[in-house]
Amino acid sequence: GRFNGSSCLFDEFEPISGVYWCKGEAGEKSEEVNITVSDKHVILEIPALPVRTGSDVTLRCKKKTGGTAAAYFYFNGRLVGPKSEKNITINVQQSDEGLYWCSTDEFGSSPQSFLRVRGQNTDITSCLKPIC
Repeated sequence: GRFNGSSCLFDEFEPISGVYWCKGEAGEKSEEVNITVSDKHVILEIPALPVRTGSDVTLRCKKKTGGTAAAYFYFNGRLVGPKSEKNITINVQQSDEGLYWCSTDEFGSSPQSFLRVRGQNTDITSCLKPIC
């Protein structure tokens, strides 16, 4: 990739799934973010950065064509909730950290995404400059 202002630009044929982070001029490094590029029909909408304990997080199963699909939501291999829903909201605790995905009857399953949780007093470094 190549750096352009505050963005990284990638050739469409480059493999761009991977772990990304930002680096400040003094060498400080932000939290890592795992970005997955997928050709699946649905993707789980989930925070990319760590969330603080006690905060509410809403997960949605987004269709590639736009909009939200009713889905079953999974956490570390276990079904969350008894029925297919448009979204789920979690009051985040440390035990909620792990792998999530959604599955629909019509569009199949999303790739798995990792929800990271940080304590109330943990600083989350802001993005200063992406590393390409």
